Amino acid sequence: MHGYRSKNILLIAVLLLLITAVSCKKNDNSGKVVTMNVAPKLVIGGAAPPASPDNPAAVYYYSIIEDSSNQKYTLAKGTIQGFDYVEGYQYKIKVQVTPIAKPMADGPAETYTLIEVLSKTKVEIP
Repeated sequence: MHGYRSKNILLIAVLLLLITAVSCKKNDNSGKVVTMNVAPKLVIGGAAPPASPDNPAAVYYYSIIEDSSNQKYTLAKGTIQGFDYVEGYQYKIKVQVTPIAKPMADGPAETYTLIEVLSKTKVEIP
């Protein structure tokens, strides 16, 4: 009888250890790495928040096309950390996109960090 009790206690201890190990697994919010094509001309958007008649400053955006998904969108200029954009150049860049754990309701849901400029080509803008 004593042998079964020792085996049961050992089995329970092992199960608790496994459950603890699985439940303590770190949540991986490392995001993803994407390759982006950035247009040579900035797009002008609306007034910078807080917008008012006294603050009509425009917001400039990068025009982006992702390589893997062919998804098109814009990002506010300065959003990609470490990216020194010069208008008149077509860029292909590699970027780390990381989700923000608790984004503000009116703020971005992700951060963008430049990993590498893959190409920078001078383009004539009409």
